[in-house]
Amino acid sequence: MNPREVEQYPTEQSLDVKKYVNMVIRNWYWFATSLAICLAVAYAITFTTKPVYQVNSTILIRDDKNRTTTGAEALLTELSLVNNTKSIQNEIGILKSYSLASSTINELSDFHTSIALQGRGGVRSHILYKDAPFLIQFTKRKRNPIERPLEIEFVSNDKYTVSDNGSEATPPKKFFEEVSVGSFSFRLIPTSTSPTSFIGRTITVTRNDLNKLANFYRNNIKVDLVDKNASLIALSSTGNSAEQEADYLNKMVEVYIRQQLNEKNQIAKNTIDFIDGQLFGMKDSLNKAESNLKSFRTTNKILDISKESDILLDMLKEQQSTKAEIDINQRYYAYLKNYLTKRENFSDIVAPYTLGINDLQLNTILNELSAISAERDNLKLSVKENNPAMLQVNRKLNRAKESLMEKVNSLIVTNKMTKEDIDKQMNQLESRISTLPSSEQLLINKTKLYDLLSKTYTYLLEKKSEASIAKASNISDCKVVDPAMPINSVLKQPKPLMNYTLGFILGLLIPFIVIILRDYFDDKIRTIKEVTDSLSDISMLATLNHSAVTTELPVVERPKSHISESFRELRTNLNYVIAEGKSKIIMVTSLISGEGKTFCACNLSAIYAASGKRTLLVGLDIRKPKVQAIFEITSHKGMSTYLSNHAYFEETISPTTIPNLWIAVSGPIPPNPSELIGSPRMKEFLEEAQKHYDCIIIDTPPIGIVSDARIIFNLVDLVLFVTRMGVSPKDVVEYCKDLHLSLKNKLAMTINDFDSKLGYGYYSKYRNYYRKEYNKHDYYEN
Repeated sequence: MNPREVEQYPTEQSLDVKKYVNMVIRNWYWFATSLAICLAVAYAITFTTKPVYQVNSTILIRDDKNRTTTGAEALLTELSLVNNTKSIQNEIGILKSYSLASSTINELSDFHTSIALQGRGGVRSHILYKDAPFLIQFTKRKRNPIERPLEIEFVSNDKYTVSDNGSEATPPKKFFEEVSVGSFSFRLIPTSTSPTSFIGRTITVTRNDLNKLANFYRNNIKVDLVDKNASLIALSSTGNSAEQEADYLNKMVEVYIRQQLNEKNQIAKNTIDFIDGQLFGMKDSLNKAESNLKSFRTTNKILDISKESDILLDMLKEQQSTKAEIDINQRYYAYLKNYLTKRENFSDIVAPYTLGINDLQLNTILNELSAISAERDNLKLSVKENNPAMLQVNRKLNRAKESLMEKVNSLIVTNKMTKEDIDKQMNQLESRISTLPSSEQLLINKTKLYDLLSKTYTYLLEKKSEASIAKASNISDCKVVDPAMPINSVLKQPKPLMNYTLGFILGLLIPFIVIILRDYFDDKIRTIKEVTDSLSDISMLATLNHSAVTTELPVVERPKSHISESFRELRTNLNYVIAEGKSKIIMVTSLISGEGKTFCACNLSAIYAASGKRTLLVGLDIRKPKVQAIFEITSHKGMSTYLSNHAYFEETISPTTIPNLWIAVSGPIPPNPSELIGSPRMKEFLEEAQKHYDCIIIDTPPIGIVSDARIIFNLVDLVLFVTRMGVSPKDVVEYCKDLHLSLKNKLAMTINDFDSKLGYGYYSKYRNYYRKEYNKHDYYEN
């Protein structure tokens, strides 16, 4: 059989697949164990994880970009009695603010106390939100600490025991009975839920820290735009109770809408309060002026005045009307000045148009101041006072305040000059009136005062009516599209299917990765392919099967075993690579110790002797001799004594119990083995041996450790390099490439300790098939 034919059968792709399939099959118990562990972990996670639900809600907020106003709102907007400036990003910030969360929590009394049913065995407690068999009312006898659990256990349908922080349980208590235990004082009120199913179970009751709870929900709520081009906002909250999270979302939206309406109504309310303050002091003066006018007419019996007096009175009324408007403006400017001095928030300032003041610049500055104030309020929700963004907004607000103060001072001066001009005109009219009869003069003065007060009072009532209409007609800019509903909640965790799927995948993946990594970092030769693919120019003479027996000479003691047949195959292939007609000198070596070169040399010698060849086994591993121990030879003379010129050739050779096999043992260990092997005596020994023996096999030290074997390369016909599965490093491939360049055709290889159960390719597929066939006829023995 041609020794190179063994390389023609397998293909590289099939070998790669079969390699890993074979590794998986060999380590099947790893996969079984890993699957069992991972699925058990998946079950434990699924069983112990508290359920977490996600509840969703959708609201619509009308912002500046998509606002359309109709009807009453359009009218009120024109009157500047409502503030419609709104930004979606600002509203998202408000929805995620602590103040809104705190207001919401304070209005949800069921959130102030947490009631949970402890799981059996202490595993996975269950939130009893509105499902508890009782309500708890804390009394003021004791301090009732927060975040400290009370443990309640029902012993019957109407009796329970209580323990505080693991203390000894109280005697059984009844509903409505006041209980004092530890630092707590409370009473339980029964609900419609029957306590029957809770008997023998532990229920924990904890007073919540509302500040921490508000911060928790502030961070727990997710607020996102449904679409960047729309003003639909999606709200979501996750927690252990879908009903509880739905209640929070709905209450939060309710509080948000109410706050927005209150904010929109604040301007109208401030206007009404301002006008009410003006009307309060004016009503008595108007009644008094009206009473004096009626009394004067009655006393003096003057029902009408002359035509000239009537003309003068009309002119005077016109001036008085103008003066009344100036007085109202003056009061509004004083209000603004006082507001700027004492207030820090300017989002609810009374608009000038509400009092009929049509100054475009003043209105622009006020709108800018209100917008900056709202921006600062929103920024406060997320940043500190020393934040650069907050400092910049404060600077803008101060500049706007300064501009407004300058404008108000300017308007006060202008208004004063206008009032002085009106007073001059009124003085001129009063001078003309002084020429009239005294009775008409008195009547004109009293009529003048009454008309002035009446017109001012009527004007203020008209503005108050407009503000009241604005307040009553305001609607929220927020509309609930989809309220939060527990029935539409989504279970976020646990997810049994995902957990078991992930457990199954990891159960298979983990051992496979371990196998891959172990194979990747393994620096030992494990397969024939790792040698044959890279060393195609070197003759691979045979693969020596793994020996199941403990004997060092299986070819002698178990001649029908698989390992014996492997050595026969090696002997046959050696005959192909070494020319016939002369005595053969074969050197057996390896890269490192432990690869089985001495084992191969001894059995190869025995198998050659069994074929009738006169065979000499030379133990040249002088540093660490093993041959004499295997053949149980006690001769003290050997190669070291011969090479040191202390023995003759005949004294060095010892016969064995195996026919046709002689041994030249290593002899005593000398201090200079390399020098002895390199001496001329070595060449003389081999030349003499060739005269008496058909085959000479030399066992040498590992070539990768010492240089002894290299010294006699030129004296041998073939160097048989032994590698061993699972022992030889992968570096042996590169080493053999370099060795082949120096030895040319004198190098051949054999693989030792090949286990067909672990291998693949031609050797495992075909040889095992034939050997199974032969075993049916008892050709081989184990």
